[in-house]
Amino acid sequence: MRLVTREHSPNSTSITKTKWDQVNQVLTDISWEDILSNTDPNLCLEQINLVALDVCTRLIPLRKRRSRCKIERDRRSLYRRRKRITERLKEVNISEMRRETLVREIASIELELKESYRSQESREELKAINEIERNPKYFFSYAKSKSRTTSSIGPLLRQDGSYTDDSKEMSELLKSQYDSVFSKPLTRLRVEDQNEFYEKATKFG
Repeated sequence: MRLVTREHSPNSTSITKTKWDQVNQVLTDISWEDILSNTDPNLCLEQINLVALDVCTRLIPLRKRRSRCKIERDRRSLYRRRKRITERLKEVNISEMRRETLVREIASIELELKESYRSQESREELKAINEIERNPKYFFSYAKSKSRTTSSIGPLLRQDGSYTDDSKEMSELLKSQYDSVFSKPLTRLRVEDQNEFYEKATKFG
């Protein structure tokens, strides 16, 4: 018995784009009497199913894949590249110049991944906005799903212009950034004796 292939399974075919009049006409024009005349009665139903399946396979178009799947494939490719480069960085006999090149490649991949996620989020947000009037349930479902997400940190830019996604190094960079916005107290104005300071302030106040 002929089996339905995965490419032509019901989940992969486009039912709405099928020209059913053409399918019905082809099935009507088939000489069923000639096909079933020499067939065992117990196998007639199976033979009919095989012929009908062959017609549907030829006339029912396959469903087109969504563009989102392509984005996911590209993202998986970036993940594989990053993994390969990370494995190379673990090699003992790697030169310092080569190591710096690989680190820059990883930083570049991280930026591509962030841009991929950002583009996907923008498309999903635009779709949700366009569905407000026609399908408000979709919009509120989208908004609810985003309310539970947290944004990630990194990669961060070093002073030399390169990027890093190392957690420890990023924490040091953030600490340096925060420290830079605070002014350091002047040591000559430090109060050594609080009681004496307040007594003078009260006396001259």
